[in-house]
Amino acid sequence: MALLVVAILRVSTPVLVLATDSARLPQWDMAKYGVSGLRLARALQDTDPLAFLRHLNGLDVWPPVFPLLEVPVFLLAGPGYASARGLVATLFVMAIVAGFWSGLQSHRRLGFAVGALTAALVAASPMAQVFATVVMLELPGTLFLLLAVGFYLRSLESGRARDFTFACVAATTLFFCKYNYGLIWILPMMANEVLRANAPSGLQPAESLKRLGSTLRQPWPALLVIGLLGAAVIEIAGPWRFSIGGRAVSVGSSGPLLYALFALTLVGWLLRPRRSLLMAKQLHAR
Repeated sequence: MALLVVAILRVSTPVLVLATDSARLPQWDMAKYGVSGLRLARALQDTDPLAFLRHLNGLDVWPPVFPLLEVPVFLLAGPGYASARGLVATLFVMAIVAGFWSGLQSHRRLGFAVGALTAALVAASPMAQVFATVVMLELPGTLFLLLAVGFYLRSLESGRARDFTFACVAATTLFFCKYNYGLIWILPMMANEVLRANAPSGLQPAESLKRLGSTLRQPWPALLVIGLLGAAVIEIAGPWRFSIGGRAVSVGSSGPLLYALFALTLVGWLLRPRRSLLMAKQLHAR
């Protein structure tokens, strides 16, 4: 454990220094994400709740979790971009720790090794180190994803409703950090819960496969599985460019498909609220 702490400090210290050392103004997306938090912080400084809510409501394309994280940093450290970069670098350190913690939840005996490997991969990733020095959403997304995975693994092990609730809160936070980040995790988690609800652990393998096949022949699970496979194919084999009726079409991101799947699944649950509530209670009881 001491060696792990030393390794984290060894990797993160240069990143923290680099992120907070420069006074240069960022460009493009980095400037946008910094300004969003700055506007919210100034509204609080001016004691203007209407302006705060107006700026918050304006965060529709890029959701509000990261700007809200920036608010206390700007209030305490001042309205400079170095403050925002320092926040992201700090989230990098937290992501390394979260990687170790989520790995611990994966296995009772091998969890420490899995956690150490996960933390090492996050810390040694060149992309993570680069994004730790700029005001972007990749590092906050990495942190919240690791927390969501860790809480979900913990809920599967413990079976406690409280842990599952934490997993859902973490997944929701990831969604409102960046929509496609959240959907990439939420949809597989939902698919796993559907499979768990329809394949009790007491069944024999042949019976479980039969139950699974019956489930996948139903409209909603089949649509979810086909959509997830389609999203995976797009990410692996895309982008594709072709024309339909003389109009150029480009398919390079699974985001729109994942949004549509999430919306359709939500509509399906809302159309059958009693059945959805019963399924949720059964999942909590497992």
